[in-house]
Amino acid sequence: MSDDFQEEERYFAHLAMKGYSSSTIRNKRYIFLRVNRILSLPSHTLTRADIERYLLWLAQKKTISPVTRRQELLCLRGYYSWLKQEGIILFNPTDGIPIPKRPKTLPCVPSREMIDRVLTQERGNEYWDVIGRAVLEVLYSTGIRRRELLCLALDDVDMVQRRLRIRHAKGARERIVPLGRYAWEALANYLERRRKK
Repeated sequence: MSDDFQEEERYFAHLAMKGYSSSTIRNKRYIFLRVNRILSLPSHTLTRADIERYLLWLAQKKTISPVTRRQELLCLRGYYSWLKQEGIILFNPTDGIPIPKRPKTLPCVPSREMIDRVLTQERGNEYWDVIGRAVLEVLYSTGIRRRELLCLALDDVDMVQRRLRIRHAKGARERIVPLGRYAWEALANYLERRRKK
């Protein structure tokens, strides 16, 4: 590993020790790779002018959203704060650079009719239809993330209390979410079929 990237690797190790997920660290690593590629400079040596030049480059790219530009600046700001805290740099070059506001958009939530239309389509395999319905109903009812659904274990499902324990939530926090009636029925149907299989 080049000395140019040693500080970045130490920073990623620091984030891992603080409990950041591997996907978050991978995303931050990608940001640093792009910064290094565009500016052809090690990130720990960048000045405010370099960072502003990079942000201008991002703003000129039609395929890069304002949310991404905001995330990248916040990522760099966190890195430089850590470098300053470690005594590697004296000043944070991102200080004073305004953080773009997050656009206020509502998430697209499918209507109950749209969900029903998807759930009533014939797929030809009754067992997979039952699984699909349970997955969609649980996602729709609880609002959990796809990754949280994939990490659910049978022990996390409380059919008596009609709730799920989400152990692999964002930020490594655990939480309990209630199951709506349709989700509970679909999940009960799936679990019954699973026991019979």
